[in-house]
Amino acid sequence: MTRAAQALSTLVFLALLFAMPALAGQRVIKCDDGDSLQKALDSGTGSASALEIQFTGTCNEDISFSRDRVIIRGDGAATISGQVRTFSSDQIHFIDLNMTGPGAGLIVTSGRVRLTNVNIFGNEDSGILARNNAAVNFRLGSLSDNGGNGAQLNTAMMTIREVEVARNQGDGILAMMNSSVSITDVNLHENGSSGIAARMGSTIAIESSQVWGNHFMGAHLTGGSNGEAHASQFNGNHVNGLDLTGMSTLDLHNVELAWNGDNGAWISEHSMLRLFADSLVEHNAQHGLALHRDSGAVAADATVINGNHAWYQVVCHGEEDSIDIDPAATVGEMSCSHPEY
Repeated sequence: MTRAAQALSTLVFLALLFAMPALAGQRVIKCDDGDSLQKALDSGTGSASALEIQFTGTCNEDISFSRDRVIIRGDGAATISGQVRTFSSDQIHFIDLNMTGPGAGLIVTSGRVRLTNVNIFGNEDSGILARNNAAVNFRLGSLSDNGGNGAQLNTAMMTIREVEVARNQGDGILAMMNSSVSITDVNLHENGSSGIAARMGSTIAIESSQVWGNHFMGAHLTGGSNGEAHASQFNGNHVNGLDLTGMSTLDLHNVELAWNGDNGAWISEHSMLRLFADSLVEHNAQHGLALHRDSGAVAADATVINGNHAWYQVVCHGEEDSIDIDPAATVGEMSCSHPEY
């Protein structure tokens, strides 16, 4: 081979070598013209480079993938009508799109997924299912009108911010089996069960959020679950604003429990509720706080528990139940054999 031929061969090889990472690159598809998101995903197989898919229209297909570093970007109206599954995938980002259709909207198994300005609605099952140590970061958008829970976490974690979670047939957000969820500036309302539920050692953190009009509890913690809420309202839920059972604990800081259909909070089975920083419990149809089966409450700082519709603002259903009241707090009539610890 001549030197010129060798040089040409080398240049061709180098060109191919440096072009290979771009094989993942960017794809632009139009689902209304028959293009497929799944085929676009599969076209990046074999490359470790980031893959971005921009799409328009409605893609009527189930989608699954296990690769990392994928961005799927819509135009705001773009819709995936089908079930989306990720398997142990990291750096997955869905932006400006909708998910709807049969089954669950998004199933995340292990790995990390981000959603920005995504609406997940009208799915036959839950909007999001996250499991096996998956992590979901959801900012802007909605989880609404799904046939199961808005989001269900099984040994997973979720951060959700500036999202509406509404009218799901189950819970707005359900955290199970040592899951954790951080909720900030979220409107959780009119869900078929509770706005937020934590079970089996799970943890919730709520900031600047409204939890109202849910058909069971505002927040329901059970099975050794725990959490805290700051600057939030649990108002107008059909049963209790809060329900703590089975050795669960919750701290409230500047939180309002009002206008709920039964009690502001029901605390049962060795559970504990602590109210700090001007928390307010008023206008509930029954008691402000109801304690049952060796449970306790703390009314600290300038907390107010008064103006609820039952005569007793705090009721203890057994001698083992008790409440500790700070001198700065205001608590109305009580029915507790041993009100102090």
